[in-house]
Amino acid sequence: MRKNLIHAAISLFLCYPFLYGAEKKRKPVIAFVGTRLENIPELHHNRINLKFHNLFSEYQGIVYKGPNPVMEALGPATADSVIGTADKAMLKRAATQVEADHIFFATLDNQSQNADRVMLVGSVVRYDLETDQVYRMEVLRYIDDFGIEIARVNQTLLSTIDIDNIIPFTSAGLAFVAIMVLGLIMLLTLKINVELGGVEQNPEGGTGPPGIIG
Repeated sequence: MRKNLIHAAISLFLCYPFLYGAEKKRKPVIAFVGTRLENIPELHHNRINLKFHNLFSEYQGIVYKGPNPVMEALGPATADSVIGTADKAMLKRAATQVEADHIFFATLDNQSQNADRVMLVGSVVRYDLETDQVYRMEVLRYIDDFGIEIARVNQTLLSTIDIDNIIPFTSAGLAFVAIMVLGLIMLLTLKINVELGGVEQNPEGGTGPPGIIG
């Protein structure tokens, strides 16, 4: 019985790092609230929004919620208020209500002096619920080259989510160390009990006299 307990303790002790890692590998939920587009000809709106949609919907390893389900969860007025806000309390409420780990939105303005060309100026923002941090990427690009900015969003805001959300050592690291120590204590205690039990049952190392049946 004690040997079984030792084997179970060893298995749990050795498997914990893998189980812990698997738990942290849960796919993050990303909600794209939408875009606020100012002074941009309407014929470009779908083009801009489609680029954002393709970025998130085609990205592997996440659960994506687009503007429509986000608007249904928050309501049109609240969703519109979230776009462009720097209020962390509002972002936190929105992320919680949408059940998202991360919220994205973009604000873009046409500041071109040339009527024939659209110059997009603004920012793309990511809010992280777990760390309560806001990350911002500035945008300055002609619309014909906006694909370059989408690639930058991927590189600086989307693909860095795992890196930016590593649990600090003070919480996860110390918890893991504590479990390691407790596991060692458990193993040593069980080992001592088995050794003492073996001595008490048969101090001479024999099997003892046979029992009488019947």
